[in-house]
Amino acid sequence: MSGSFDQAKARAWRLDAAALLPMLHMAWHREVLANGLTVIVHSDPLVPMVYVDLTYRVGAMDEPRGKTGLSHLFEHLMFTGTDRFPENYSTRMQEAGAVMVNAMTSHNLTRYYQTAPAAMLDFILQAEADRMENFVPSLTHEKLEQQRAIVLEEKSETEGKPYGKINIWMAEGLLPAGHPRHHPIIGYADDVKGVTLEVAREWGAKHYTPANAVLVISGGVDVDAAIASVKRFFGPIEPGRASEQVVARSGPWQPASALRAQAAIEVPGRLYACWSTPSVCTEGRDNVALELAARLLADKAGPLHKYFVEERGVAAGAGAVLWPGRGCGNFIVDLTLKAPGTESLSEDVSRVITQWLENPIPDGQFQAIRTACLAQSVAALESFERKARLLQDGEVFHGDAGWFLQEGRILAELTEEDVRSLAKRWLRPEFFSLFVDAAPKLSADGAHTDDKVVSFSLDNIAARPPQWQEAVLACGARIRLVRRPGDASFHLRAIGKGGIAAEPRGKEGIATLAASALQFGAGPDDGKALAARLSGSGLNARLSAAVSAQQMDISGTRPALHAAIALLADVIQEPHFYGEDFERQRSAMAGMAETRAQLARQKAMRAQFAALLGNAHRLASAWPTSPELARSVSTQDVLSFHESAFDPSHTVFFLAADIELDSIVGMLNAAFSAPRHPVSGVAASEEVGLRRQGGIYLFDAPGSTSVEIAARWLMRPRNADVEAAALAFMEAFCGSFTSRANQRIREELRWSYGVTGQMFQLFPRDHLRLCTLDTTVAVPQAAASIGEIETMLSGFRQDLPPTQGEIDRFRRSERQRLARMSETPIRAIEAMEDMYYRGVASGDLSSYVEALEALDTGRIMALSDAIMPAGGELVWTVIGDAAIVGPQLADAGYAVGDTAKLWGDA
Repeated sequence: MSGSFDQAKARAWRLDAAALLPMLHMAWHREVLANGLTVIVHSDPLVPMVYVDLTYRVGAMDEPRGKTGLSHLFEHLMFTGTDRFPENYSTRMQEAGAVMVNAMTSHNLTRYYQTAPAAMLDFILQAEADRMENFVPSLTHEKLEQQRAIVLEEKSETEGKPYGKINIWMAEGLLPAGHPRHHPIIGYADDVKGVTLEVAREWGAKHYTPANAVLVISGGVDVDAAIASVKRFFGPIEPGRASEQVVARSGPWQPASALRAQAAIEVPGRLYACWSTPSVCTEGRDNVALELAARLLADKAGPLHKYFVEERGVAAGAGAVLWPGRGCGNFIVDLTLKAPGTESLSEDVSRVITQWLENPIPDGQFQAIRTACLAQSVAALESFERKARLLQDGEVFHGDAGWFLQEGRILAELTEEDVRSLAKRWLRPEFFSLFVDAAPKLSADGAHTDDKVVSFSLDNIAARPPQWQEAVLACGARIRLVRRPGDASFHLRAIGKGGIAAEPRGKEGIATLAASALQFGAGPDDGKALAARLSGSGLNARLSAAVSAQQMDISGTRPALHAAIALLADVIQEPHFYGEDFERQRSAMAGMAETRAQLARQKAMRAQFAALLGNAHRLASAWPTSPELARSVSTQDVLSFHESAFDPSHTVFFLAADIELDSIVGMLNAAFSAPRHPVSGVAASEEVGLRRQGGIYLFDAPGSTSVEIAARWLMRPRNADVEAAALAFMEAFCGSFTSRANQRIREELRWSYGVTGQMFQLFPRDHLRLCTLDTTVAVPQAAASIGEIETMLSGFRQDLPPTQGEIDRFRRSERQRLARMSETPIRAIEAMEDMYYRGVASGDLSSYVEALEALDTGRIMALSDAIMPAGGELVWTVIGDAAIVGPQLADAGYAVGDTAKLWGDA
C-alpha cells in the first residue's frame, strides 16, 4: 500500500462487496467415524493453542412437557466427574493447563468447549470420550441434588437481574403454550425440582452418543494426527442413535397481542416488537435476508431511527435484530423510550415496517449494509476459536460445515427487492409487543478407552508479545505499528487523555457526550452519512470514554485502511457537536440520568468510589451525569474537551496491519494537520491515593428476593512481582467455578451461583487497579456470606495462602495468555497498549515473565499487604431489602455505614 494519501478520495471510497468473497476462505477436513461421530479439523500452524468443541444435537426445545430445564441441568451434571476420572471436569482440565473450559445450552443444542495448549489435545479427547461413554452410569443422586441446587440458584439470580425475564416474557407472549420454544432454557422451577435420577440417566443415554454429536478441533494441530487421536479415543464407543429432533416450525401465527411489565432497567421504558421467524435449518436463504433486513432497519438512515428518534422524538434509540433458531427464530424491533410506552406505539411500528417493505431501499444504503455484513464475516475468520464455531454451526444447523461460504454468496447475490420480498413473508402486521417500564424499586468404568492417562508437556509455551515499530508524526502524535504480513484484517486504536475522571467540575457527563461523536457526524458528513460511510467501507468503529482516557477503535479489511484513517482524522479533527442528533443525545442523557439516579446499583457504585477515592473525587459524583448538567453542557464545552483529550502531544495511535511503517506514517501525516494547541477542556488529573476507608454500606431494594454483595479495594503494583502475585491470588480465590470461594459458597454451601473477581486498570498511567469481588445470594444468607468471604480472605493473608498447586495452575493459564498476545489484530493492539502503560520496550515482557516463573507461596505471603488491605479496610456494598437485610447484618455484628457521610462534604 502506497504512503500517498488523499483525504477526499479516502472519504468517498467504498468497498465492493464482491471483493470480500475471496477473503472468505478456510481449509478444513471432515470425516464421519463408523459409530456416527462427525469430526471436523481445522489446522492453523501459527497458533500454539487448540480449541475443542463437542456439540450434542439436543437442546431445551427437545424437552418433553413437564421436564423443562433438563438439558441445562444435564450440562451442569456433565462436569461432576465419572467413575474413572472422579474429579470435577473443569478442575481437572484447568489444573492440567486449559485456559478456558465451559459449556452452554440453548434451545437448539448443548455445547462443551475449551481452549488449551495444543499439546493437551489427546488429554482433552480422552476426557471427553470418557464423559460421553461413562458419565451416565457414574451419575449419582448426590451429584444430581448438588447441581439441582446450583441451577435453581442460577435461575433465581438470572431472573432477578434488570433484563433477566425479557426472553421469558417474549417467548411466552410470542409462542403458544406447548410450542417447543415457549419455555425458558433454564426451565421452570417445579420441573427442575422434579427431575429424578432415572430421568436424568435416560436423557444422557438417549442424547449423548457419537451419532448425535459433532466434534470440531481448531488450532495448532496436524490434521492426520488429530483424526488418529479421535479414532483412538472415540472410535470404540457404541454409536447409539441420532436423536429424533423436534420438527422445525415457526407457527401457528398468533394474533396481535401485548404485555406490559416492570423491571429495574436504566431507561424510562423499552418496547420490543417480536415476530416468529422460520427455522435456520430449513430456510437458510430467508434467514440471511432477515438478518440483512434487521441491519437495514436498525441503520441510522433506516426508517425506525428516522420516525421514532428524529420525527416523533419518543425514542432515544431504535434497533432490530434476528435471533435465528433450529425450530424457529425471533425478529425483534427494540425501541429505547424516553417515557413509558403506549399501545399506539405498536401501531406505529406496524405502519413503519409495512411502509418500508413496500418501498425500494436506496441503493447506496443497501450496498453499504450488505458490505458491512460481509466484512463482519471476514473478520470472524481472524480467530481459530471463531473459525471452529463457524464450522460447528454450519454442520449442526445446515449439515454443511462450509455454510458460511454459502451464506456469503447469498449475501452477495440478494437484491434489495429479494430482501423486502422475503422479509414480507415473515414480518406481518400482527406481532407481539412487550412493553417494559422502569421500576426503580424492585418488587416484590471405561471398558473401551486406554487405561493409561494421556501425558503431555507445557514447558515449551513461550510468551509472544507484539514486536512494534514506532515513529513520531509531524503533528506530534506517536504511532506504534505491529506488522502482520498477509493478514486480511487490521485494527486501529487512538488513545488520548480525558475520560470520565478528567471531566471539569460542573460538567460531569461531558466525556460520555463527547464519546457519542460518531452519532453526530464528522468532516463533511452528518450522522446518517457517517453511518453510511462506515457501512459502505466495511468498517466497524467505536468511540468510548474510559475512566482516564478517550479512545477510538476502527477495524476492517486490509483494503479499507485508508478509509479508516480518513474517518479517524475526521472524528478527531472535525467532530459535529451540534445539530439535531447532538440535542437528542443530550436530552436522552438527561432522561437516563433521572432514571439511573434512583437505582440502588448506581448509588452503590458512587459509594464505592467515595470510600475508595474520597467524596470529592469525580467518580463519587453523578454517574455518568446529572439531569441538570446534561442539559447545561454546551457545544463549545464538548468541543474543547474533545480537542484537549486528543491533543497530539499526548495521543498515541496503535495499528496492527499488513503495512510498512513509512507508508502508514505518510498516510497519517497527510490526514492529520500540523501541531494543534487547543484550549484545555480536560481537568488536570487528580492525585489518586490508596485511601483505605473500609465499611459496609447498605442500599435498599424493597421486595428483592436476592442480595447483591460487592467488595472493593485499590491496589498499585509497584513492580512485576506484586502484579504476578495479585493476579495469582485473584485466580486462586475466585477465578473459576473450582476456585476457593466458589468451592465453598457455590459447591458446599449452595448459597450462590458463584463468586467473581477482577482487577481493572482504573488509572493505567498511575498504575492503579480496582480489585472487585461480587456475588449474589439468597436473602437469608447475606450476612453469613460476607462472613465466609472475610474468613477466606483472612486465610489467604495468614495461614492459608495460595498453594503451590493453585499457583502452578495460574502460571500455566498466564503462560497461555502471554502466548496468544499476537494471535489477532485486536489482541496485538491490547497487548501493545498494556506494554505502553508499563513503559517497556517493543516485545519486552521479561520482568513480568521472570516474576511469573519465580512465583511461589512464600512470595505471595510476603507481598500480601501490597495485594490487598486487611478485612476491616475493604469497602463492601450490599443491595437488598433493607428491612430484612439490615437487622440481619446487625445481628451478625456488622455496623452499616452512613452513606450520607460519604458525600456530606463533597
